[in-house]
Amino acid sequence: MSTAETLGPLVFDLAGEDLGPEEAELLSSPAVGGVVLFDRHDRGPEALRALLARLRLLRRPLLVAVDQEGGRIQRLRRGLTPLPSPGVFGAEAKRGRLAYARRAAAAAGWLAASELAAFGIDLAFAPVVDLTAPSSLVLAGRTIAPDPETVALVAGAYAEGLRRGGLAPVFKHFPGHGGVAADTHLTAAQDMRTLAEFEAHDLVPYRLLLGAGPAAVMTAHVTVPQVDTRPASLSPVWNRTVLRERLGFCGAIVCDDIAMEALAAYGDPLARAQSALAAGADLVLACHLRPGDRARLCDGLRPEDPASAARRAALRSAGRPRALRSLRAEPQWRRARRILAGLERRLAEEDPGP
Repeated sequence: MSTAETLGPLVFDLAGEDLGPEEAELLSSPAVGGVVLFDRHDRGPEALRALLARLRLLRRPLLVAVDQEGGRIQRLRRGLTPLPSPGVFGAEAKRGRLAYARRAAAAAGWLAASELAAFGIDLAFAPVVDLTAPSSLVLAGRTIAPDPETVALVAGAYAEGLRRGGLAPVFKHFPGHGGVAADTHLTAAQDMRTLAEFEAHDLVPYRLLLGAGPAAVMTAHVTVPQVDTRPASLSPVWNRTVLRERLGFCGAIVCDDIAMEALAAYGDPLARAQSALAAGADLVLACHLRPGDRARLCDGLRPEDPASAARRAALRSAGRPRALRSLRAEPQWRRARRILAGLERRLAEEDPGP
């Protein structure tokens, strides 16, 4: 792998709607490996293509990622297929239509991946494999089901759809966010269960899914004191001992955004990023930071692990940029859209309304 191809561990957002010259210089740092897009970049297909073209002109082409789970968490919408909330698939499974739920999930995964890959986007940060729990309001509608086997079956179908569309799935939020009520964007979160309890429930989807094909895992800022006093995202126990050794995961580990308030007690952004990398992360999201903090991150991190760099490089999309009209002319795209349209009709028929 040449120096030009080597990706650093940092994933920044863009401060505004577009890419300016100063930010382009920042993103050319060897410490940077990717960019994550947000709602503000959803300005239509032409503007998105123009932005991505400018990103590809940087000295080192970066990974481009976006939260594209479906439902209320779909950052890019204009000109793209609306994706169902993951809970919709779980509802179908609960009604005894598991095979149909998996078929619809696979169609949604393929549509998400093929449309994003058509723009040159590498990662969708999906699917969510946290277990459904009434107490976790931040995950409302974002989870599939409360039982881990159903989650694994449906998320596995979605993940396979992503792979067929050219993107590696990113299973999240390891080791499980469903057991806490707190929103880690806003405050610290603790889960008082034991490792044995996690292994019997929240880790089951990971155990069943991680051997099925290329994938990444995103870690959560949830602290499990019975396992480690540090949040899972900063914990060598969760990253190295549990995820790598016990579950045998060989893919990339992505640390969720280090700017979240759940990490407020763990130093400045540079200290948090260093802790995440020391714990075993390959990529570290660093969003909504001040320019000075971003510059200090670039100056303070010196990626030197070739194995970690290879895991990052493996996340590049296997799809090829293309015109959306070309994609929409394919029978597979029309078939996937029909499956989701049928799911929408089914939901409308079964919803009694107000």
